[in-house]
Amino acid sequence: MTAEYGRESNSLDNLFSSKGLTWSLLGGITAPIFNAGKISAEYEIANEAQLQAMLAYRSTVLNAYMEVRNAMNDYQRTQQALIEQQRLLDASSEYVRLARLRYQNGVATSLDLMDAQRQHFSAELSLSESKRDKLLAMIALYRALRGGAPAKS
Repeated sequence: MTAEYGRESNSLDNLFSSKGLTWSLLGGITAPIFNAGKISAEYEIANEAQLQAMLAYRSTVLNAYMEVRNAMNDYQRTQQALIEQQRLLDASSEYVRLARLRYQNGVATSLDLMDAQRQHFSAELSLSESKRDKLLAMIALYRALRGGAPAKS
């Protein structure tokens, strides 16, 4: 079988031994057949990893949407509360003015005037708290929209 002057050669003695080149080639050809389960499992793992990444992305987008929507609702709510607190302050200012007139004309007591002033002061405090809440809501909305300087690590 070899080109050794037409006689049988000893160089093919190990043709069918486990060290032979033929068995080595045969193992390389048949390896994918025996690893089919592994390749299929790796394919399924890759598909599941892709699905998990897609679900994580979807969750992130939905969380961001909800965060922005909640921040916008809070801002609108605090803006409306600020308008109502301003109306209350205006009404209490008028009440103080009328209580002062009544006191100066002897119709009301000083206790009535002090009560009107206390209510006016309370309305002023409520208005300042509403302004603070509106500013905090604006900051929350700004953060939800990812505004501002990047966070330091």
